[in-house]
Amino acid sequence: RNMATLRSMFNQGLKDELLTRTEIPPYFPMGKESGITRDEAFIEAEWFVPLSRELKEPLRSAFMLAYHIGVRVHELKRLQWRDFDFKRHLITFPGEITKSGKPRTVPIPSDFDRKPGKPEEIVFDIGERRETEWNEVCVRVGVGWFECNKCEARCTGRDCPTHGRRPVRGVIYHGPQLRNTRHTAVRSMSDAGMERSRIMAISGHKTDSMFERYNIGREKDVEEARKAIDAFHQMEQKRVLDTISLDTIGHNIGKSGVTRSKQNLPK
Repeated sequence: RNMATLRSMFNQGLKDELLTRTEIPPYFPMGKESGITRDEAFIEAEWFVPLSRELKEPLRSAFMLAYHIGVRVHELKRLQWRDFDFKRHLITFPGEITKSGKPRTVPIPSDFDRKPGKPEEIVFDIGERRETEWNEVCVRVGVGWFECNKCEARCTGRDCPTHGRRPVRGVIYHGPQLRNTRHTAVRSMSDAGMERSRIMAISGHKTDSMFERYNIGREKDVEEARKAIDAFHQMEQKRVLDTISLDTIGHNIGKSGVTRSKQNLPK
């Protein structure tokens, strides 16, 4: 608890511009923690296409990048186009924007199709509208829902059955968050067969001792990670499409089977 308070004090000093990121200790030993966080959730593979279709730029490309490599949202919001190297399919996170204060290199997923801007421009200028837009889209595609903050009824969109159309601040959102892409990406990279050290190097989720055990700047490893991530993602999306096709076929067979059975009834 004391260590958590100390960490909060350092973070507040950073917000108040009394400290720089490099002046903050990269790691606060918090003791043994539970393996599951209170708000842990995953972005399921079935949700990827609907969300990426409905989200508008720059939130769409922010979601796609975070879904693949598990970048922290506060790091995502500070990336500039100068940090992207499209020829080598790399993104370099400068130390001044990472949680650890150390730079790291990650792969650019093959389906990241955003047109680059000027080098000094912020890539994901999502600001405060991020949460509202994300919530609205998740509800629209059916992976989240709103609750009326007056009667706690489940809404249809933002329409309460009792109080009618509710304002943005009149509903409580239930569903996945953009930050949940971090859990999702780590699980996907693990399922893709990547080594734990490479996963931690890409996500930036590490302790000081783990950080010293591997080289996070090896481009060969980054390229192998990109290929593994892309291959697993394509496999997952094919599985989703195959499942949908099989369900459709089964439904049609069921309907036709009923029809045939009625036709073959004895007179």
